[in-house]
Amino acid sequence: MKIEFKKVVAVVLEVEVNVPEYFKAQKIANSDFYAVEIDGLIIVSNLMPSNKYRGYYQQLSELFALKDNAEVREKLARPDLTAAELMSLLDRYQVHD
Repeated sequence: MKIEFKKVVAVVLEVEVNVPEYFKAQKIANSDFYAVEIDGLIIVSNLMPSNKYRGYYQQLSELFALKDNAEVREKLARPDLTAAELMSLLDRYQVHD
């Protein structure tokens, strides 16, 4: 039995100056992308270490947002997620502004 390790990190965002908010992010498969859980959405993002808040990450870029539901969470948690499956999630659950 192989034990899968899923990298989980904390993301800090400052909506107001010097008022940090913290969110959970999980690495997506073998990519450089993370799924950041924010207020009922899953934001697929690139992260970088925060200089201001040591030990936390901040969003470098937001790629797209998905509605947070069981199917999205299940697919994003799979270590063998393919680009085609990710595109399928985009077609069905992408949040449009």
